[in-house]
Amino acid sequence: MLVFLCGVLIIKTLDEFDTDNFEPSVYWLYTKQVTLRLCSLIFLLFIPHLQLAAASPYHVILDPGHGGKDDGATKFKVKESEITLIVAKKLEQLLKKDKEFSVSLTRRSNRSLSLKQRTQIAEARKGDLFLSIHVNSSLDPRAHGGEIYFQNQLPPDEESLFLASKENAAESSESTDLSWPLTPLTLPSETPKDVQLILMDLQRNERIRLSGLMSESLIKFWTGKIAYRKRKIRQAPFYVISNVNMPSVLVELGFVTNSMEAKKLVSDPYQDKLAKELYLGLKNVKEVLDKERITP
Repeated sequence: MLVFLCGVLIIKTLDEFDTDNFEPSVYWLYTKQVTLRLCSLIFLLFIPHLQLAAASPYHVILDPGHGGKDDGATKFKVKESEITLIVAKKLEQLLKKDKEFSVSLTRRSNRSLSLKQRTQIAEARKGDLFLSIHVNSSLDPRAHGGEIYFQNQLPPDEESLFLASKENAAESSESTDLSWPLTPLTLPSETPKDVQLILMDLQRNERIRLSGLMSESLIKFWTGKIAYRKRKIRQAPFYVISNVNMPSVLVELGFVTNSMEAKKLVSDPYQDKLAKELYLGLKNVKEVLDKERITP
């Protein structure tokens, strides 16, 4: 991929070179431009891994969904906002006992937070991983089990889009993604605009790729079964996981609209089980990303 992109940049720059009016000074200018573009590309491809390597322990941002006046999904007297906070705190305790992690919560009590505030908290606390915790609902009372979502690159399926729209609708005024790059790229001022756009796109795609790896790592330790869907890992444009500059995943713990699952979701042993599985998944995430860093 790197060789291909380098070739594209060289060809694009050479196409701009006017061989009919060749001058040594002009040749030097174009040589400098090619070098600048290649260095910028290599910088973006490899610096994120170097930054991750320096960030030890991993700082995990846990985002308990909903809160305050927003109960989230509610059924059988079970409130999504309460379940997500309980499980997040249980997971926090497990992560605190592990020297490989540090942890922050976007909320620690039953208070309201906008979607934008959640992403701003994650960015301000300079997280390495972002995990948004939610509970699902469905018109079909048979629906049960957990799911994991990361930001989509391709158009999402209709069901995933509906779920994301429902979550994002709480603050429709903030439905537009934050401007990219979320973390400004440190590039020379003379970097051509087209190169900046390529680098921004690479930055976005790399974050989505790492989010996909994070999803796959988490699912390895997920024991919940889903009877009516083939995929546990899905992609959807949820606001909170689309607007943080770190690998980010949204997890649905189960369905409050399923009577049997609702009973489990309020059970302390089951909440411990969920927190433990998420913790083991995050341990696996770290192992996978560590290997990414040292792989040439």
